Amino acid sequence: MCANGISTGIAINTIVCYLVIMLSAQRIVRVFAAAVLCAAMNLFVAVLAARYYLPLYLDSLFTITLTLWLGPVAGMIAATLTNVGLHLLNRTFIAFVLCHYLTVVLTDAYRRRGLPRGTGPYVLLGFVLGFGNGLLGSLISFLAFGGITGLHAVDDVTMALVLGGQNLIAAVFSAGMLTNLVDKVVSAIVAGMLFDALQRRYGSSMMGRERSRSGRLQWLRRREAPTVHHRSGLVKDTMKKPSPGGSRST
Repeated sequence: MCANGISTGIAINTIVCYLVIMLSAQRIVRVFAAAVLCAAMNLFVAVLAARYYLPLYLDSLFTITLTLWLGPVAGMIAATLTNVGLHLLNRTFIAFVLCHYLTVVLTDAYRRRGLPRGTGPYVLLGFVLGFGNGLLGSLISFLAFGGITGLHAVDDVTMALVLGGQNLIAAVFSAGMLTNLVDKVVSAIVAGMLFDALQRRYGSSMMGRERSRSGRLQWLRRREAPTVHHRSGLVKDTMKKPSPGGSRST
């Protein structure tokens, strides 16, 4: 068990170091500060949810916000710090860091497709995250812990389904899917509202670069397109002017 924990820690540190290398020097301080802050807020709301024994996790709410705002590298760092913190607080196991990483990957993929304004897109994002995390989390729970982790109120949902007549495998996957769908939809809606507020207040470096690149492309297209002037009902195409060395008609 000790060797497994050490190897898992080494793997996580390797991933974090790789992500840091991907960052430019100008963004390291800002991204790490934002990731640490988001991880701390994840821990706070997750501990509150466990304190009041809610069948929700709420441990990826600010990871989703950060991924939407600054991209997957920041999200991965926040996800790693969140999972390590929850593990130290005896609220989860290191193996479930894979669920946090899946949340970042799916959120980034969804972000790159473009998120229109409104609550609807974030509800859809929540369903995508809930379905993916429900499958992966239930698989980890069943294979590594026999379906009962002893750390979360979702175990009560599992036991209630077992007592209701379902077999253990169906109960584990049903409970995981149900709790993850509710949790991720709530988290995605709140994260989307926070992201919209951050966009209005600070903007996004990732989105800013995309808008800047799009603006440059539009400027180049305008430069290449013929300029048309409307004067007294006449249309003049300036791109068809004869060159200085061209032949003149007599």
